[in-house]
Amino acid sequence: LPLPGGLPVAPPIALGAAAPVAPATLGRVDLEADLHGAGESWRALAGTASGPLGLAMGEGQLDTGPGTLLGTALGDLRRAMPQLGRQPMGPVPIRCGALRVQMENGLARSQAFLIEGGPGRVGGGGSVSFAEESLQLRLLLDLDLPVGKLLDGVNSIRLRAPLPITGSFARPRADYGQAVARGAMSALGGLVPEAPIGPFLDCDVALAIARGTGRPTLAPIAAPGGTGPRL
Repeated sequence: LPLPGGLPVAPPIALGAAAPVAPATLGRVDLEADLHGAGESWRALAGTASGPLGLAMGEGQLDTGPGTLLGTALGDLRRAMPQLGRQPMGPVPIRCGALRVQMENGLARSQAFLIEGGPGRVGGGGSVSFAEESLQLRLLLDLDLPVGKLLDGVNSIRLRAPLPITGSFARPRADYGQAVARGAMSALGGLVPEAPIGPFLDCDVALAIARGTGRPTLAPIAAPGGTGPRL
């Protein structure tokens, strides 16, 4: 990423230092990127950036504590689904985490996305506009989440549902409607058949794509009605 003369490197360093510390997050992350952009600020650079960007993480764990990205997402999900309770999950073991996007004039389109670990997996894809600071994502959830007291013998909810995320960087909007409905069905103890949500990439495939050694997928957002391997 060639930097224009005089552009300070302090902002991203300060941003990293100010980010919430996640002491329970462990693992090696591989970064593969070839980006170029133009502008006199980091926002301008991101808004004009073009090129590939990939992140890959093998065996490790992610923190779910307060202030972490995963902790915030789980908190939002618990507010949408009170039956999940408020018990902390603790560090989540990760088998793989993979992300690859192709950027063009500040628009990042996903080519691979997968987080797979102890509670299940999250896939899907979409686009993020750094020029307009907007989100158009459709994630796929396939999770087993612990719950408080429900029916006899039910101590977890199998959550298989799409999760649309739109809005802006400042005000993201996650639509938990289908997740809540399917979670309620799961709480009935399997009395309601599961609905398929779409295919997921295998860990090895997703990691290869993220590292730039595999072929990017042409349809990162799974079509409704598809099927994929279960955990």
